[in-house]
Amino acid sequence: MHIIAAKSSIKIDCIIGGDGELLPKVKAYEATLARRMGAKELTVKIAPSMITACRYAEIKRELKRIKRAAGKGVCLKGWMEKNYPYATVLKIARICSEINANYFSIPYFAGCERLRFDLTGGCALEVSEVETLADFKKMQGAGVGRIVTSHIWDIYSEWMREVDKIGLPAPQKQSAEQSKTEGKPPLQAEIAPKTEEKPVVEEKTVQNNPCNPETNYRCRLENGRLKFM
Repeated sequence: MHIIAAKSSIKIDCIIGGDGELLPKVKAYEATLARRMGAKELTVKIAPSMITACRYAEIKRELKRIKRAAGKGVCLKGWMEKNYPYATVLKIARICSEINANYFSIPYFAGCERLRFDLTGGCALEVSEVETLADFKKMQGAGVGRIVTSHIWDIYSEWMREVDKIGLPAPQKQSAEQSKTEGKPPLQAEIAPKTEEKPVVEEKTVQNNPCNPETNYRCRLENGRLKFM
């Protein structure tokens, strides 16, 4: 507790209650002292004896008392071990939601991501001891609030190797003729203007229409008389 600096810009996560087997008033005093010395997060270990004896009402009262002692602006987390039946873990997670804790924290086990769907009131799930990339991806895909690991560099390196194996698709090579044709706009076919075809009218010539004196004649009117020519 003496290493906490009140004016430090580094956020400190302080464990309250040691192994959890302390009196509630002692835990509340530790929470008050940690807040005064600049701790930004408090991790409360729930007593294993109380969990085994199913003393859920006492656990809820204890967490409420520690939350009041921590005051506003401090992130409160309820932490428990994973070696309990899933129904017991779910019960403690719901208690943390009911007192409006910020996180319910538990080490990784198969199926722990399901707890996220039973947390309400702004309480998120924090999973620690995530040691493989497959488990990290599963927790991330399930929407876990926090993922805590001690092998972050190994996970990052393995992830980068997977990305390198995927690579980018190679560009397709195009022939020179195809590139030339694609660079030029398509030529429009020249369409000759249509002209109206008029029927050829044969001129009446003297040869086509030979002169017939009985039918082909001219006349005019002169001085009131009809004169044939």
